[in-house]
Amino acid sequence: MIFSVHFIIFYLSQFMTLEEGDMVLTGTPPGEGLLETERYSRT
Repeated sequence: MIFSVHFIIFYLSQFMTLEEGDMVLTGTPPGEGLLETERYSRT
């Protein structure tokens, strides 16, 4: 991860109230990669 969970919670709490039970989704799970755009491009 680029940012730690602690930093993400700190950053979000500057703009919104986080309460017990709130979920913070951080992005793509391990094992996923970038989309191969060449494979799906039209020419």
